Amino acid sequence: IFLLSCNPCWSLQSTVSLVRGRSIYQVKNTISSTTLEIKLRRPIHLLAKNNMATSKEKKEFEELVQLTEETKNEEKNILQREIAKIKRYWMLCDLMKNDYKKYTEYAATLHLFYHVERIQLPNVEDIPISTTTNTTLLDCNLPNVTYNENIFDWILLTLTRKYYKDLAPYPIEIHTNSANNGIKALLNEMITLVRAGATPDQQKNTVLKTLRMLMTSYLPPFYRFLVTNRPWADFSTSVVAPYVFGYLVGPSSPNRRSQDGKRGGLLVHKCKFLQQSNCKGLCLHQCKLPAEELFFKDLGVQLYVKPNFITQECQWSWGIPSPSIQSDPNWPIGCISSCPNQGDLALHVKSDDHISSFCSPSST
Repeated sequence: IFLLSCNPCWSLQSTVSLVRGRSIYQVKNTISSTTLEIKLRRPIHLLAKNNMATSKEKKEFEELVQLTEETKNEEKNILQREIAKIKRYWMLCDLMKNDYKKYTEYAATLHLFYHVERIQLPNVEDIPISTTTNTTLLDCNLPNVTYNENIFDWILLTLTRKYYKDLAPYPIEIHTNSANNGIKALLNEMITLVRAGATPDQQKNTVLKTLRMLMTSYLPPFYRFLVTNRPWADFSTSVVAPYVFGYLVGPSSPNRRSQDGKRGGLLVHKCKFLQQSNCKGLCLHQCKLPAEELFFKDLGVQLYVKPNFITQECQWSWGIPSPSIQSDPNWPIGCISSCPNQGDLALHVKSDDHISSFCSPSST
C-alpha cells in the first residue's frame, strides 16, 4: 500500500514479487540489526581497505558498499533501489569470473557485516552464514523451515514411496497412517532399508531405479535430443529442476556456478531432505550420488551437488564434473553432531567398512 501510494505507476504485482519469500524472521532480523550495522560498518570497511593491494580493488569494494547503501536508502524510490541491487549483482558476477577468491571475500563481507541477503548473491557455496547462534562445523542450528506440500507433491511422494518399496533389495513397510505420509515417511523407509543391511551401492541404486521409473523410458531420449550438448543445456536444466525435484528438496532458485561464474547453478535454500533427516549418510547415498549419476548417465549433463551441512543449503552445478567422494575436498569428514541415526544405524550395519562408508569416505 505504501509503495502504491508513493508511486501510482508501480504495479501491485511488482510489489508482491519484491516481498515474496521474505519471512517475518528475516524482516525482524533486518530491523533489529540496523544499530549493529551502523557500529560495524566503518571498522569493517577499514579492515577490508587495509587488505587491498591496489587502488582498483579499493575502488571496487567501495563501489559495492555504496551500491549496498543505496539499496537500503529509504530516500530513494523503489526503482532506484532495485537498480542498485542489479548493478551490485553484475559486479559480483564479473568478480566470480575473474577472481573467485576475491569474490568470496567481498561477498562474505557484504553478507556478514552489511546484511546483504544470501539470495541476492550470485553464489553462496563458500560464503559463511550470518547468525549469532553457536554452531559446530557439521551441525545446523538455524530455525527449521515449514514446508507445505501441495497435491502434486503428495502424488509424487506417494509414487516415489511405492516405487522405492518395490525396488528395494530388502522388504520395507509402508506406513498408511496419513500422519506419516510425505517426506518424513519416505526418509523413515530409507532408514529402514539401511537397518536391513543395504550397502551404500544398494541404497544409491534403489533411488536411481526409483527416479528412472518416475521419468519413464520416454523422457531421457527426448531430453537428450532437445537439451543435451546444446549451448543452453546447463542453464535450462537449472530453470526446470526446481519444478521437477522441488517435492524432495524444497524451494530453490537458479544462480551462478562458483567454478566459472556462468549460469547453470541452482541453490536449494534449505534442503527439505537434509533438514528432515539431518543425516549426512542419507544425503550422500540417497540424494547426492543418485542425482549426479542420473543426470550424467541418463540425461547426458554433468552435475556436481555440494551440500552445506551448516546452513542446510545445497548448491547444484550443471556442466561441472563431480569428483569422487574420496578426492572431493569439499566433502567434510565425520558425522553431523546431532544426527539422530549415528548410534542407531551403527547397530544395524554389517561391517566396519559399511559404517565408515555410510557417512564419509572409507579412508577416513
